[in-house]
This record gives sequence, structure tokens and C-alpha cells, in this order.
Amino acid sequence: MRFAIVVLLIIAYSFVTGYLGYTVLSDITLLVENRILFWTVVIGLFLSGNVVIFIGVTVRYQIPKPNTALFIANKTKNNIAFAGGLWVNTIIDMISEIPLNTIRIDIIGEDVLTHDFRRCDVEVAFYLRIIPDEDDIYKAAQSFDDKLITSETMQMFFESKFESILRRVVAECDTTDITQKRQKFTDKVHDACKDELKSQYGIILEYIDINKVNQNPDD
Repeated sequence: MRFAIVVLLIIAYSFVTGYLGYTVLSDITLLVENRILFWTVVIGLFLSGNVVIFIGVTVRYQIPKPNTALFIANKTKNNIAFAGGLWVNTIIDMISEIPLNTIRIDIIGEDVLTHDFRRCDVEVAFYLRIIPDEDDIYKAAQSFDDKLITSETMQMFFESKFESILRRVVAECDTTDITQKRQKFTDKVHDACKDELKSQYGIILEYIDINKVNQNPDD
């Protein structure tokens, strides 16, 4: 809105000065006597000052916070900053903060059927991170669109996908594999998730922890 107002003022000023120049500019004495030249200069300086103030307010040097990258998107191109700052236009640029620290989300698989036909509840913690790489930051920003990336949004985004993978891996394991061979089980879950997370979302699955395994009584 502010940009449109400044543009309209500049157009109006150009039209007025052009008209005056075309009609009465040949008689400089008349311009001075009627103070037309004086007010034309005043208006020009006023509009030029507005343009300078407008640029100073809307264009700024943005520096990312610690452990955060900036994704700046507009109609022409996208820019990413994580090692230094960037000049951004707060009107035409969409600025998103991408966290680069590790985020934990908890997935619970209730009444999951194992390979030996036992049922159990499995609670697993996934530790996810976006590394400071332009391709990965771009993928993550595009995946979450304009949403702020937090543990809550990641939980909502990946919960159903991770639960489905968890159920599939549990269905391939016996109860003892989950309760007594936890490292082997977590490695299987890790292998089932990591490639898709990296290739599609630009997210690294750092490691997985089994928080709890409850074996349900047989019917």
C-alpha cells in the first residue's frame, strides 16, 4: 500500500511538472513571479524525501538468529541466508525462519501387531534436524509452505507418516526384537525413514529412541 502511494505521487508530480514545462517553461520570468518554479522544487524535494524514507523503512539488512536460517521468497527468486545477512524488502519479500537445531517429536503406536501375533504399545522419539545446506533449507521451506517450523508443526506434519512406518516395522519384528533387541529395531525404523526425509523434505533423522514398550495382554 505504501509503495503504491509513493508511485502515484511520483506519477502525479511528473504529470504536473511536464504540463507546466510544456505550457509555461519558455517564460522563466512568469515562473519566478508566480512562484511556480519555487513550489515545483519544494514538491519535488518532498516527494524525493518520501521515496528515501520509504526505501529506508521497507528495505533492511536481515541477519538470521543463532541456529536459524532465513528463507526469503518473492515472485522472481528465492534467497537463503544462514552464514550471513541479506538485504530484504519487507513488502514484496516473504521471510521465513528455518530452525537448524534438533527438534524432537514423539510417536505412539497403540495396539500394534507384531510378527509373532502379539499386540503392544510402542512410544518412539524421533530427533530431526535441518542442516545448514541451501538445498535442504529450500526443501524444508517448500514442504512447510508459510508455516513456522516448530516441534508442534513437525509433530502434526509427520505424525501419521511416522506412525505408519512404525506399524510396518513392528509387523516385521517379533516381540523380543522390540523389547530385548532395541538397537536393531531402532535401526530398522531409522532406515525406513531417513532416505525419504532427506530427499523430499531436506530433514536429517539424527537418531531414534524407544521411550516405552508395553505388551498388551492377549485376548
